[in-house]
Amino acid sequence: MENVLIEYRNKLSKLHKYNKRLQEIDKWAAKAELSEAPVIHMDTEALRTIRELFKDPSKRIYDYNLFIITLYGILEGFIEQLIKAYLVSISQRIEKYEDLPEIIKKNHLIFSADLIVNRSKMAKYTHISERTIIDKLQGCLQDNKSFELNVEAFTNHASNFRKDAIREIFHNIGIENITSNICKCKTMQNYFVRYEGIEESDLAFYNEDTYFNMLSELVERRNLIAHGSDVDDIFSLAILDNYIYYIEALLNSIYEICEKNMYTFIISHGNVHYLGKPICVYNNEIVCINSQYCVLKAGTIMFAQNETTQEIKYGKILSIQYQKNELVSTRKEESIDVGIKVTFYAKENWTYGIIEK
Repeated sequence: MENVLIEYRNKLSKLHKYNKRLQEIDKWAAKAELSEAPVIHMDTEALRTIRELFKDPSKRIYDYNLFIITLYGILEGFIEQLIKAYLVSISQRIEKYEDLPEIIKKNHLIFSADLIVNRSKMAKYTHISERTIIDKLQGCLQDNKSFELNVEAFTNHASNFRKDAIREIFHNIGIENITSNICKCKTMQNYFVRYEGIEESDLAFYNEDTYFNMLSELVERRNLIAHGSDVDDIFSLAILDNYIYYIEALLNSIYEICEKNMYTFIISHGNVHYLGKPICVYNNEIVCINSQYCVLKAGTIMFAQNETTQEIKYGKILSIQYQKNELVSTRKEESIDVGIKVTFYAKENWTYGIIEK
């Protein structure tokens, strides 16, 4: 799943760099227009062509159209790929198809049937054969431990990804109320504080629609462009920068929620190695605990669970120390007391463990 986030954040980064270069070129063109002498070594005909291009109002429209279509495409691609990665991740962590959440099993049958009927009508599904869909369905329904979901079936959507469509498509894979949870994510709240100048205390008065107004605006503008309609009030390149930051916050928030749901599911189905209660916790980041004959190493996902509320915290192991020496990893043959530095806010009196690969 993390690879999907990295891929699409990289796409956003490239779009942001492209937008910055457009802004720099616009500034150069403005300076060149005011100067009688060429600002760079270039023949007169080439310089005149460049000046004419940047004076042409249609260039600004084409830059805007390209940006809006690309930015929305990044969001749509991310959601579709994340859903597939989420389903693969949880299905690989259980022994039987029957152990999947009921809503996934129910929708898998319905959506797979829809995929058989409609696959030839949509270009992104034509590479999937009917035989493949049926074989996977049969493998799921047989009483054996080997199965594979038709994950593409869960990515079909009739509407653009406004707030309601996002909530529905994640509901279909068992992730409830994702839009309200997005509003609670610190990453999303930080966007409004940092880039929109909203006081953090004022966010308490924001409703769900307010958090998704920019998304609705993006989708509306994307649809106007896709249908060939003229847009009278096109955004400046500087304003479009903010839309990149907004979509990045949205992607990060969606990923955070999906990741938490995935680990909660994995932990509840026993694909973990419990280490028990810690000896102590320093500065809420170093967990002193016994290794319990378990292989611990940097990068392993560690979790902590409150036995009363069932709340879960999780993150990666950053480093391990044993008797003031840093270890590459512990050994399965040993049960030793180690200090583990983690990325999450660690607490004492919680039960700790690691998620097994």
